[in-house]
Amino acid sequence: MARSSQQKQKHKQRKLRQRKAREQRKNARSASLIVPKPSAKTARKLGEVFEWLEEGDTDYALELLETLVKSSPRVAAVAEAELGIYQSLGNHEQASHAAKFGYAHAALFCARSCIALIQFRKFLDRWPNHDLAAKANQAIEICETESRRRVRDANEKGVLGLEFEEGGLAFYARHEESLEQMTGGNMSEAIALIEQNLAIEPQFMSSRNNLVICRFYQGELEKAVQTARATCEFSPENRFAQANLIKFEFLTGNPVKANELAGAMIADPPTEQDSYTSMVEALSFLGRDEDIVVLSQMLEKVTPIDDDKKCLVLHHFAVANFRSGDKDAAIELWNHCLELCPDHAVAQENLHDLEMNIGHAAWSEPINKWLPRPFLLGINKRYEDDPTRVSGTLARENPVVATLVPALLDRGDPTAREFALNFACTDATPQMLEALKDFAFSTRGPDLLRHKAMMKLKEESLIDAGPHRFFSRGSWTSIKLIAAEITYEPVEVEPWKSELLKEGYWAMAQGKLDIAESAFRRVLDRDPDCRSARFNLASVWQRRGRGDEVKDAEQEMRRLHSEHPDYSFAAMAVAIMEAQEGNFDRAKDLLGDILEKSKLHYSEAMMLFSSQVQVALAQNDSRAAETAWNAMRQIAEDDDPMVSQLRDMIETNLLATHSGLGKLT
Repeated sequence: MARSSQQKQKHKQRKLRQRKAREQRKNARSASLIVPKPSAKTARKLGEVFEWLEEGDTDYALELLETLVKSSPRVAAVAEAELGIYQSLGNHEQASHAAKFGYAHAALFCARSCIALIQFRKFLDRWPNHDLAAKANQAIEICETESRRRVRDANEKGVLGLEFEEGGLAFYARHEESLEQMTGGNMSEAIALIEQNLAIEPQFMSSRNNLVICRFYQGELEKAVQTARATCEFSPENRFAQANLIKFEFLTGNPVKANELAGAMIADPPTEQDSYTSMVEALSFLGRDEDIVVLSQMLEKVTPIDDDKKCLVLHHFAVANFRSGDKDAAIELWNHCLELCPDHAVAQENLHDLEMNIGHAAWSEPINKWLPRPFLLGINKRYEDDPTRVSGTLARENPVVATLVPALLDRGDPTAREFALNFACTDATPQMLEALKDFAFSTRGPDLLRHKAMMKLKEESLIDAGPHRFFSRGSWTSIKLIAAEITYEPVEVEPWKSELLKEGYWAMAQGKLDIAESAFRRVLDRDPDCRSARFNLASVWQRRGRGDEVKDAEQEMRRLHSEHPDYSFAAMAVAIMEAQEGNFDRAKDLLGDILEKSKLHYSEAMMLFSSQVQVALAQNDSRAAETAWNAMRQIAEDDDPMVSQLRDMIETNLLATHSGLGKLT
């Protein structure tokens, strides 16, 4: 089709007009069109095809598309676009050949040679004279060589007894399809294909091992471990199956059996890469860090080992080294892992956690490797349906999860730790509370989560307010827990006073200090000894810092505390002043009295934590400041500015300390 000069001009104008908006247009395209993500060059050309379609010039769009089909080296990507376009236009014949060729090419690209061979053959059977026939024949030559090798190897190993063209090719294609379904998360489809193959060749061990994995991720935990046991009985010498069994015995609530099997395997470790990798992974679930560190020294004996497998074991070696106390070795191993596999997400997340000092590192696997998603969704749904269940219900209904809670608290990823903590706090059985106690007084996990566990233990009267030895920011410190019940009930005062106090609070929060002062003075005009008005008026003076107002504010705070020693806000203000003057024992005594109260209003609790942070920073104790700030976060509103203000103070103090400037007040 010849392009007219009018079309050329239109094309040029459209290019200039739409260049900057191309990405937005792609996102807004009709859902009836399938937009692939090929190479940049091909994407630009495909973009032109879609743009012409959107402008209604179908003939020219198809002309450009056919040029791409003939010339583009990334045929699979173009075939995907071709399929979507012809489907949207209702041209089913063209869509059909695009689908067959595209699927065959995708299978070849994903190293599923048997699937690719069958699909390319079907393509040529239907369209022997198609423009892509030559490329299909080239692909068939490659696929057939590789497919015959795979079937031959399986026959020689004794796990397959079918000739290539007499069922061997179809069998192996089903095996490849089951792997595709597993990769896509379609476990039911994968199980159906696996069972079909095992009915033909029950000794095909890859399918047996994959069936275990599929059943686990389907949420069928008991079936998974039963299948793993049957696989080991069927083939006692299969080391991969043995390692699989160790992992699934543990993940289905049988830690004693899992460790017994692990001990036997460690005594005679495998050197074949799949078995070795699976063994290291299983030991990581069990938390046997010392064994993994020892086994890492025999990695050179595992030959050959491809980059994917090596990357996986390097990550597990890093986790084990970190948990054994060798942080530098762990970082080096994670970096080596990422050199081989730059997209290894868990290694990246661990390094990010270390860099940001979050406190979760190190963990080896995400939560879905511990508990399959369908299983977790079932727990959440049952609990949401009846949130008033009594203590112990969760553990009775989910004994497998209960056995895993200590391990998840010890070495789970961030999501797993949160889940385990909530499960244990909700259930509150002796077994779960013991797991919380081990976690609270350990060095694993973020300070905030361990502090939350400690507060739950105090709530259950298993520990007192302390002080307790607590691991914070990399070393041990001493903390005292708040003993009070925190209430949110409004303080009852006369309506006129309440309105003026609220006016003053809001004005002070917004930085309108003159308006705040006016409101508090109006309260004092009618009630000269109103403690809240006196305290907040002094706070206004402190914030404004005008002339002698700071000195006046301090004097008023001390006078208010002297006249009303039970008034917590004044006591806390005096504690901060005492700490800034170096009288740390006096400051801690003042705060200690408040910590012993049986009940605190939310506003009192927030100022108590704020005071603890400021006293700790005055003493240059960043760990104690961090602990108090973490406690504040547990009760604070999401948008409370005090939380971010204190965080900035802690970070500034840390920066000053690390740069040699000393403490900041």
